[in-house]
Amino acid sequence: MKDQQWRWSSLERKCLYLLQQCTSTSPRSLLQIHAFVLRNALETNLNLLTKFITTCSSSSSSSSPSQLIKHARRVFDQQPNRHDTFLCNAIIRAHIAESSESFVLYRNLRRMGFEPDGYTFTALAKSCGLDGARLKGEEIHCHAVKTGLCLDLYVSTAFVDMYVKFGTMGCARKMFDEMTERNRVSWTALICGYARAGDMGGV
Repeated sequence: MKDQQWRWSSLERKCLYLLQQCTSTSPRSLLQIHAFVLRNALETNLNLLTKFITTCSSSSSSSSPSQLIKHARRVFDQQPNRHDTFLCNAIIRAHIAESSESFVLYRNLRRMGFEPDGYTFTALAKSCGLDGARLKGEEIHCHAVKTGLCLDLYVSTAFVDMYVKFGTMGCARKMFDEMTERNRVSWTALICGYARAGDMGGV
């Protein structure tokens, strides 16, 4: 992305700067930035668009975050290049608190040719875990196995944590035991699961 930024126009750089300052901005400011993007025909810059969607979903000062996410979704749906991995991951993560929406979105994007990566599955596993969506989580896990991405440390850890949140410690332990590499986060997820279940002897 850095190499691409060297070729950005001054308007694109200005817009990126404005978005980088938006960690605690109002929804109105973000909408004004989007108007700036449209007015200057900058919406074809996928990196800039991805940053806009990410900023909408992570804006912590918004009094109506769901409206920002809905706006980000409308912006995404209007794009012709919806198979870009970074862009798709950004909109999936924007719906992380709604497993049903993130799951349907993922499934539809796959039909359009989207190729998921590790970030896709970590986001979906977290979404399913937060919502307690066990059947969807198991299906996402199967997809990760089929793509070979389940071998990734961060993806595997996300699934361990997901099964812990479901309360299915047998699945969490099986996932953990099959990991070829583990880190502190993996161990912490498993230990917290056993602690919550009142079964520290299972560690």
